[in-house]
Amino acid sequence: MKLEIITVGTELVMGHTINTNAALLAKSFRTIGIGSTYQQVVDDDFDRIEEAIKMASKRSNLIVLAGGIGPTHDDLTKEVLAHFLGQDLVIDSKQWDYIQTYFKKQNRSISSLDYKQALTFQEGLCFHTEDGLACGSLYHDPVLNSYYVCLPGPPSELKAMLEKKVLPYFAKQLQHRTSIESLYLNFYGIGESEVATILTPLIQDPNSPLIEIYAKPRHIQVGISEKGLDPAIKDQVLETTADQIISQLKDYYMGQGKDHSIQAYLIDQMKKMKLTLSCAESLTGGQLSASLTSIPGASAVVKGSFVVYQPQAKVDLLGIDPQLIDRYSVYSEQCACAMANQCLRLSGTDLAIALTGVAGPGPDQGHPVGEVYLACASNRGTTEWVKVMIPDRGRDYVRDLATQHAFELIKKTIEQKFAKYLSL
Repeated sequence: MKLEIITVGTELVMGHTINTNAALLAKSFRTIGIGSTYQQVVDDDFDRIEEAIKMASKRSNLIVLAGGIGPTHDDLTKEVLAHFLGQDLVIDSKQWDYIQTYFKKQNRSISSLDYKQALTFQEGLCFHTEDGLACGSLYHDPVLNSYYVCLPGPPSELKAMLEKKVLPYFAKQLQHRTSIESLYLNFYGIGESEVATILTPLIQDPNSPLIEIYAKPRHIQVGISEKGLDPAIKDQVLETTADQIISQLKDYYMGQGKDHSIQAYLIDQMKKMKLTLSCAESLTGGQLSASLTSIPGASAVVKGSFVVYQPQAKVDLLGIDPQLIDRYSVYSEQCACAMANQCLRLSGTDLAIALTGVAGPGPDQGHPVGEVYLACASNRGTTEWVKVMIPDRGRDYVRDLATQHAFELIKKTIEQKFAKYLSL
């Protein structure tokens, strides 16, 4: 099937509302193997909606319209589509009963236009709903084997109708079997251009599936998608391609998933290895431990955290030697390593991560904004440390990037010190 999405609403065209519905529809239909080929956005105008439908019908055989099926005068989608198809609209009795009951329970009177929310095609299928008031409608043209679908515009109602009614219907039509439509691989500590250079031969191979590179705020994501592949071999091809990509970027790989996060990966890996972690934070002020403990199940890994923002707190809470601070300053690898080792000793964990540096807004003691030192100690011996220079784009940016570097150092330490327990 060739899917075309038409989102209807003047507020979308004017830019008053972000068009999240188009993305939701495209993503949802992909889960059952139907890719979106075209998308249109049109305002609440009868002629322009019909023009969009005419254009779509010439190049697509599954046309989904979202929005414009409510109870107002400018909700015209069903009327326009019925006119285009030469179909009559009728009131669906089940949906109309639900609407009447709803208003009665709310002690509200029904307006003269509320009936529009119960309209459906006389020779079509009604998608009843209790997640909103407006039912969805589907018409199948048996001659052209084309499908026309009207769905509600409010995102929560659209999502519910897709999941409960629309996707199950089309999955059945396709006799759909569960299969992988896309794989998403996540890489940290490497740039987009470097990934592109390494993967160019594979990307340009005409026998490869579609490979796309996405620059995420904190990492690089590589998407592998089906490209008209035979369903019988699709999963195997995608997984083989994923293995090829991982083998070329194995030093940076941190797992699969569209909504992947590095902290979720680390918590999962450390849980599998039965490792515990503690944190000693200066410039990040607890951001690192907060990010880690936002992951469900983190309590099995993260034992605790020291937030030692001032130099004296490093002495009082961690027991850092004041002479070390006087000699090297708090902005040094010596201080970061001492923080990590003391945190490890006091917490009794398998690993301890420490961060110290200058978040801004200005330099301190001759150290520029963005100068950050990180150290990771483990009960396996040598403490790993790194110095990074983060661009001065504001305090939040420096703290965010410092947290990201801490994640990467934890990963590096796990791989080096606990490699035989690591399960990638």
